[in-house]
Amino acid sequence: MVQVKNLIESTNANVRVYFVKKTRKQRTEHSAIIFPNALNEKIIATYKSNFLNFVSGRALREYDEVHQERETIQFLPASELDEWVRIKSAIGVAEREQLLLNKQDFKDDYSLVVVMIEGLINGKQEQVYFIAKYRKVENWYKKSIRYSFTADTLKEVESEIYVLDGCIDAVICDDAAYILSPANFETIFNHYSKSRELVINSESDVATWDFLDKPQQFYDSIKKSKTAMLKMARVLRKSIQKINNLKPGTVKAVLMAHTEFRDICFDNDDRIIVTKGSRDLIIAILLNEYALDLFTNELVNTKGV
Repeated sequence: MVQVKNLIESTNANVRVYFVKKTRKQRTEHSAIIFPNALNEKIIATYKSNFLNFVSGRALREYDEVHQERETIQFLPASELDEWVRIKSAIGVAEREQLLLNKQDFKDDYSLVVVMIEGLINGKQEQVYFIAKYRKVENWYKKSIRYSFTADTLKEVESEIYVLDGCIDAVICDDAAYILSPANFETIFNHYSKSRELVINSESDVATWDFLDKPQQFYDSIKKSKTAMLKMARVLRKSIQKINNLKPGTVKAVLMAHTEFRDICFDNDDRIIVTKGSRDLIIAILLNEYALDLFTNELVNTKGV
């Protein structure tokens, strides 16, 4: 979050705006087009002000798709967002081919707006992306800054044709995605639905985890909780092959060496006894929330990040 603030406060930062159209088919590429005008200081100041006002005084916590407290900003690793890879790819194509928005291309049916701020921080070129669900004309706010096509370019006008309203639903910087509007975030990235699909498709893998005494019971309990579903999807993205190969004896030996896991019980075959209360702790262990690397001898609380 500090890096985001440093970038948007940089006096030498460049700003670029993209309209992105998502495709419904998973294997079809998204498309993007570049907003042709340089943003004036009033618009840049609006985005900066909106962001700073929203995050001021709020604590950070991990995204769980359930809780939406006003006093917190939720976050997760951007590398978990499959849609972000496709969005960045579309932006890259637009830049390479210099696809600029023009009057003929303006269809008012884009999916999202991406405002990229780029600048030098400690001698390194860094980017921060403000991302918002695309708002159609009829939903734009009365006090927003408006644009209209004049010849082949867009100019600021009083009449309503296109609005940059300073809305920010998510912010991405490096591998951190900060969620300002959970509902719009899910509309843009489909993160929960993709995570759920990943967990559902991994049932046969979980069934082979013989370091658990009841792997099916463990799996079934995950499907009943959105928070557990998201965390389990992260486990599966990070280390499913490694986990598939874990042996009961190895798991027991590692966990018994640390007092943090003294409440875990094992059966006579060294398997973890799955109970109603042990699910979240098992997920945390597999997610490396307690180990710098999965089942090494170094115990570090990383909170899964």
